[in-house]
Amino acid sequence: VTGESTSLKHVPAEKTISKLVISENCSLLLDNETLLDFDAKGKIRRVGRSSKTWLGVPLRKGNEPFGVLVVQNYERTNAFGVEDQALLEFISIQLVSAIRSMMDSEQIEVLNNSVKQSPVSVLITNKAGDIEYVNPKFEEVTGYSLEEVKNKNPRILNSNVTPKDVYEDLWNTILDGKEWKGEIQNRKKDGTLYWELASISAVKNKLGEISHFVAVKEDITDRIMLEKELVFAKEKAEESDKLKTAFLANLSHEIRTPMNGILGFSELLREKKPGS
Repeated sequence: VTGESTSLKHVPAEKTISKLVISENCSLLLDNETLLDFDAKGKIRRVGRSSKTWLGVPLRKGNEPFGVLVVQNYERTNAFGVEDQALLEFISIQLVSAIRSMMDSEQIEVLNNSVKQSPVSVLITNKAGDIEYVNPKFEEVTGYSLEEVKNKNPRILNSNVTPKDVYEDLWNTILDGKEWKGEIQNRKKDGTLYWELASISAVKNKLGEISHFVAVKEDITDRIMLEKELVFAKEKAEESDKLKTAFLANLSHEIRTPMNGILGFSELLREKKPGS
């Protein structure tokens, strides 16, 4: 709180006239007599030097007040009138617009930095599927710069390996306004194939119409390669186990055959008498 007639830096809102404006969500133009009456009835509790005329209008976000714009006169009763009240209400609308614009600007900056610094690729297209934006991670993974892919279709990454029915399911899903998730094998600028885990969804405007598509994609090539190595190692282990089983079975057979002969001769020798 600042002004010519006060040095207060902080005033609790409870029981102040400003709080009354927020509670009733309407402008208040109070002369000295009304101010004294409100104070006497405990409707307000005045802090600091008492003004002779008080005018305050709410600052609203939509229909919800979040602050108050106040002017006071400490010398004259009825210093402000209805025209002043209307003017201050107009000023409050302009002030809210400026505040919201500043807040939107800050939010846009935060979102912009978040996308730029994201550890995953982000790709934005218009409704026709033409690329409008890619973040630095996309450029790092694919080797394509924004200038090279702008206004082009994401098919520029097509590896011709991923089945067509995957893309058909993808487009049918996002055109229906739903999110599509899946794994796609794409091709980098240098021709290298790589795997991505993609999440693609539609962005709608205020009318509920699709205006853009956003794809968030993670390079999972290392994971896919590791899985393949594990599958290969498992198959090799199973093959080795089968060979070992076959070898032991064969070895058992090869050992049993001469053993049967030895046992047979042993029985024959046992049956023969000495000297015969």
